[in-house]
Amino acid sequence: MRHRDLAVRGGLFVFAVLALILSADAGQSQTGTPDAKYLPRGGGKYADQWRAPSVFQWLDPDLFTPNNPIQGIFDGETCVGCHAGSTPSIVNDWKASKHAAAKVYCAACHGNDHQKLTMPKPETCENCHTTQVAQFREERKAGHPAHARAMDPDTYANAWQLNKPPAEVVGCAQCHRIGSVGCDSCHTRHKFSAAEARQPTACMSCHSGVDHRDFEVWENAKHGNIWHAERHQTDWTKPLARGNYRFPTCAYCHMPGGDHNTVRNTVYAAMGTKEVNRGALEHKEKRDRWVGICSDCHSSRFARAQLDYMDEAVSVSFQKVREAKKILEDLYKDGVMEPMPQALAPGWTGGHAAAFGGMNYNVPAIERLFYEMVAYATTNTFKGAAHNSGGAATYTFGAFEADKYLAAIKSEAEKMRRLDRIEKKIGVPYAPSDFWKHGEYTDTLKVITEPKK
Repeated sequence: MRHRDLAVRGGLFVFAVLALILSADAGQSQTGTPDAKYLPRGGGKYADQWRAPSVFQWLDPDLFTPNNPIQGIFDGETCVGCHAGSTPSIVNDWKASKHAAAKVYCAACHGNDHQKLTMPKPETCENCHTTQVAQFREERKAGHPAHARAMDPDTYANAWQLNKPPAEVVGCAQCHRIGSVGCDSCHTRHKFSAAEARQPTACMSCHSGVDHRDFEVWENAKHGNIWHAERHQTDWTKPLARGNYRFPTCAYCHMPGGDHNTVRNTVYAAMGTKEVNRGALEHKEKRDRWVGICSDCHSSRFARAQLDYMDEAVSVSFQKVREAKKILEDLYKDGVMEPMPQALAPGWTGGHAAAFGGMNYNVPAIERLFYEMVAYATTNTFKGAAHNSGGAATYTFGAFEADKYLAAIKSEAEKMRRLDRIEKKIGVPYAPSDFWKHGEYTDTLKVITEPKK
């Protein structure tokens, strides 16, 4: 009994400690200063309606505010001398860079007044890298899915960024920052190596994961097989020119010749969630350019056949999407969806939207299944086919996964209709539970209104 009593007391003690932790003021920083971890506002056109975590200063240069005790205006040698002691790894990277050889010091990117330091933008690099920055700007005008648009507007004007708690979307911004910071997302600081940026690993951290497995499908294709076998013997200092590489990489295909407009050859399909007829006449010019890139190693006949296969794989995948979509639409029309939109917490614009409206975290299970079918399986069918990865396009990430989702959607719809018939027969109508509209997390979601012009 005594041992049991001690165990119970120990359990109660742990529970009490956990309760104290959970009840702590979430608005306090680790230093105890309220709101020290948040900036006065967010970024983008909705900036006044959300507050960004402090780390956003390093994700969006427009939000950066210097805050250090050092005062004075310093020349380059002085900066390097001081930082060799305080941040030696940064200085070592800089010393190994072409910037150091060209005597491009810290002030060129950050300014020389320690009380007015800035974080660099693409425009900061423009004086020396005119062509690359011009191509980056040109990409922004081209529209989706441009790197240059990734932060503003693509993140700052979207539901996942605005409706959710700020700390939850830092991960989104860590990739999408390429739209505001640009260059150092691929040419990492402070070495800014072109050879590093040419390697697939430069793209891997952002272009991977359940809804855009670009790296995974490429890696599992024959091109990726050769990369794994020969990457350590490859001379990455060579430009992205014809004949310089035995295998194509992300940059070789999507930035041919070092073109920093990464959407010049891209047909926008919302990462593969929208059906596009890439064989249409309007896309012929881009199609021909792709054949030209593939023809560095393959015959043009093979390249066109591969593109035709990709089109057909995408077309078949959207047959499944339309079939699933019809099932959901009929559930809505017949009043069987559980729950209906009016019984759900409002989305970021005030009214409820289905999963693809940005509310995939507070929707019926069948909507979530549909969201995952399109955002995961369908898009990866396209990406697998586009990167010549047969396994990824079929059983690993794509077609077979879509089959599974379609079957699950049908099964869920069948259960919902059977339950609806039972409820009507016994006269007990369905009433959505309150947890669809309220809960500890759900109540943190906010409605965003259009700013006044």
